[in-house]
Amino acid sequence: NAVDAGEGDLAIASLRRRLASEPENLLVRLELIRHYRELGFPDLALEHARFAVQRFPDSADAHIELARALRALGMRGEAAEELEAFFRGHPQASPNVPAWLGILRDELGQWTQGEAAHRAALAMAPNRDDLYNNLGYNLLRQGRLDEARQALERALALNPESKKARNNLGLALAAQGAAALEEFRRTSDPATAHNNLACALIEQGRYEEA
Repeated sequence: NAVDAGEGDLAIASLRRRLASEPENLLVRLELIRHYRELGFPDLALEHARFAVQRFPDSADAHIELARALRALGMRGEAAEELEAFFRGHPQASPNVPAWLGILRDELGQWTQGEAAHRAALAMAPNRDDLYNNLGYNLLRQGRLDEARQALERALALNPESKKARNNLGLALAAQGAAALEEFRRTSDPATAHNNLACALIEQGRYEEA
């Protein structure tokens, strides 16, 4: 029924009314897509995202929302192909395009392609800590620990409060024991910090130390 489809949500009802009166308002359409996704209606988000891309083919935000809608339905390969095609035709549209492409490639285990996308995003926005964190995580998963450490330290230099970068740096420093533990303790309690370090050591096959 209507409530089950999200129509009982006041925000969605308001956005739908605005969209009916302002069909060319991309911002309203994007906000509606995000609300549907957050409420747990990825199919409706995908339907609206596809329409947004058709109506605004040069919008980076519309293509990103389409990729995110596909991702929410487990269609990561299709999402990556969608963003890859858009990025080829619009290489300077937004650093968020290669950033999301990198995330999708990482989730697919395509680390080399993901690295290229993360570096492309950083070339467009060299002062964003989240992009350095994404690159650091990618390099970490490739086992390139020193390069990962450098990227993550750069992320923390830009934003010392980034818990994701701090925890990823702890993983990169796992071989150094105390240094890794110090990073983990900056974002969690002592017990969780020790547990996180143990998990990192297990991933490296260092079971006795873990």
